[in-house]
Amino acid sequence: MFCCCMRSWALFLFIVRKWSDKAVLITAIIFLLQPVEWYHYIASLFNPDYQLPSLGVGEMYSEMAEHTKQGGIYGISSGRT
Repeated sequence: MFCCCMRSWALFLFIVRKWSDKAVLITAIIFLLQPVEWYHYIASLFNPDYQLPSLGVGEMYSEMAEHTKQGGIYGISSGRT
């Protein structure tokens, strides 16, 4: 999983390596504004029955808590491959 994450960063950095400072700043601001979360918020305003997508955060948290209780960073990093 770590290797896949590093490949994603490498690909992203390869794409933006020649961008101007202004373009990088605008992209960073867009990412910081979290447009996907704003979409969910606006969709819930117009449709009261709108349900947020289940991202499985609770399951991931309980899994990480279990690894943390066992102790050590090795159990956390090797728990999910």
